[in-house]
Amino acid sequence: MPSHKKYWIAGLSVGLYIFIGYFVQRSESVVLILSYTVLFLFYIVSLKESKKNSDYLFWIIAAFAFRFCFLFSEPQLSDDYFRYIWDGRMWANGLNAFSKIPSEVVTMGIPGLDQDLFSSLNSKDYITVYPILAQSVFWLAAIISPDSLLGSVVIIRGLVLLAEVGSLFLIQSLLQSFNIKKSNIFIYALNPLVVLELVGNLHFEVFVIFFLLLSIYFINRMKLTTAAVSFGVAVAAKLLPLILLPSLLQPLGWKGAIRFYVTVSITVATLLVGMLYGELVEGITSSIQLYFQKFEFNASVYYLVREYGFYTKGFNIIQTTGWKLGLAGGLLILVVSFWKKRNDSNTLIGWLQTMLWVYGIYFLFATTVHPWYIIPMVALCVFTSYRFILLWSYLIFLTYTGYSESGFHENLWIVAFEYVVVTGFLVYEIWRNESRKIYLSEN
Repeated sequence: MPSHKKYWIAGLSVGLYIFIGYFVQRSESVVLILSYTVLFLFYIVSLKESKKNSDYLFWIIAAFAFRFCFLFSEPQLSDDYFRYIWDGRMWANGLNAFSKIPSEVVTMGIPGLDQDLFSSLNSKDYITVYPILAQSVFWLAAIISPDSLLGSVVIIRGLVLLAEVGSLFLIQSLLQSFNIKKSNIFIYALNPLVVLELVGNLHFEVFVIFFLLLSIYFINRMKLTTAAVSFGVAVAAKLLPLILLPSLLQPLGWKGAIRFYVTVSITVATLLVGMLYGELVEGITSSIQLYFQKFEFNASVYYLVREYGFYTKGFNIIQTTGWKLGLAGGLLILVVSFWKKRNDSNTLIGWLQTMLWVYGIYFLFATTVHPWYIIPMVALCVFTSYRFILLWSYLIFLTYTGYSESGFHENLWIVAFEYVVVTGFLVYEIWRNESRKIYLSEN
C-alpha cells in the first residue's frame, strides 16, 4: 500500500468517529452498523500497516486523534451517563447515592436532581450499580460542573482520556518487557469498539483496564504491595476484576498470593471508608442481586437455559437461574485458575492468558453481556496469540440493531450468529495453537 494511503485511512476514520459521535443516534441501526463496519475494515488494514516500524509513531498519533474526536460530544449510543451525573449530584448535595432510588429523590426538590434529568434515566427505580471509584469520578464532575450536563461529560471524558493515555503507555512498556512485538499495541489502541465505548460512551471499563495493567506492570517488577493496591482500585472501578484473583495463585505462589489478597482487601476497605453508611452494603448487595435476577442482554448459555425454562415451565426463570449460572461459571473459573498447564503455568504471560479465559468463562454464563463488557479482553489479548476477541469486538456491536425509536427489541438470530461464529473461531484458534505446541515439542 502506498504510504499516502495511511493518511486517507486515518482521515476517513476521524470523519467516521465524528459522524458517529455527534450525529448518529443508536436507533439509526443501518447507518450505525454500516459506519462501524467501515471503521472496522479500516482497523484491519491499519493493523497490517502498523507493523511497519517506520509508521509506529503515525499510528500512535492516530489512536489519540480518534479518541479526541469525542471530547465535546455527549454519548450518542448510551444513556448511562445521565445516571453518572445523577449520582454525582447526589453526592455533591450531601446524599449517599446508594441510599435512595432516583424516583424517591426527584420529589425532594434538590437543585440539579430535577424532572428533566430524571426523565432521561434508564434505571429510575434501581439503586446505583456503580462502585466507589466510579462514584468519586461522578462526584468530581458534579463539583466542577454542577449545572451543565455537557460540562460534567467533558470532565468525565477528560479523566477517561487520561486513563487511556496511561493504558497505552503500560501496554507499550509490558510488550517491551515481555519481548512481544511492539505493534501489538495497535490491537487495542486502534480498535473501534475500544474507542467508541470507552471514550465515546464513557464506560468505566477504561479505569479497570488502566489499574489492571498497572497491577500487572508492578507484578512484573515484583512490587506486590503496589500491584495489589492497583488491583484494589480496579475493583473499586468495577467489581468484576475480583474473578481474576484465584488465577494469581500459580504465578505468585501461596505466600505471594495471600499477601496480594490481603492487600487488595485492605485497599478496597480503605476506599469504602469515606462512604461507609449502612446503606452502602445494602445498596451494593441490592445492585448485585438486581444484575443476576433482572437484567438480560446478549447472553449465550443463559438464553438457551431460558428457552428451556419457557418450554418446560412456561415462564422466564432468570430469578432462579441467573445466580445458578453465576455459580457454575465461578466453579469453572476456579478450575481454569488452578489448572496446571503444560507451559507458562506459573509465568506472568501464562497468567495473562488465564485471565483471558476467566473473563471468557464469566461472559459465557452471564445473563448480560453489553459490548463494552468485553473490552478488557481486547487489552489482554494483546499479550497472547489469540485473536477471537477481535472478531467478537465487531460482531458484538451488531447488538445495537435491537434499538429503535420505539424502544429495544433484541434480535436473537443476531445473538446466535454472534456466538456461533466467535465460538467457532475460538475452537479453531485453540486447535491451531495446540497443534503448534505439539509440533514444537516433537522437533
